[in-house]
Amino acid sequence: MGETNDSMDASADAQAALDAADASAATADASVDSADAPAAAPAPAAPPKGEERRVAQRKALRGRVILSVNPKARMEARAEDISATGMGIVTDRDVRLKLECTADFHLQGRDGQFYPQSVRVRIMNATLSRERGGFRVGLLFLNPTPDLKVAIESYIQR
Repeated sequence: MGETNDSMDASADAQAALDAADASAATADASVDSADAPAAAPAPAAPPKGEERRVAQRKALRGRVILSVNPKARMEARAEDISATGMGIVTDRDVRLKLECTADFHLQGRDGQFYPQSVRVRIMNATLSRERGGFRVGLLFLNPTPDLKVAIESYIQR
């Protein structure tokens, strides 16, 4: 039983560290002088309710994903699907929207081998899903490398 409590404590510590990093980033963002900041582009119009918002083809992906803000703030998740623009995962805990972190996972190549991947992501949405046994989280890839783009395209086309 102690092992379960230790892992829950570690997960809670990781979430607290993720929250603290997000709060720190928000404070830093708020301290930027608005006169020095470039004007933000208007947000694209949201699609009508119930209409699909995704723009890239997805493919199921199963495996472990590690989200990390830094080496001490890490959270384990399960991959659900992947596309050229992002990935869907399931976490045991709710996560903070718009938080930027690193996602580490493995992707199968054409040769059948699994290759480690690492990419900066932004958490775009999180919804409690009883059928998935956790929170369904949408990640947006931020500046994926050309190699990662090719690996994802190859994986999706198989």
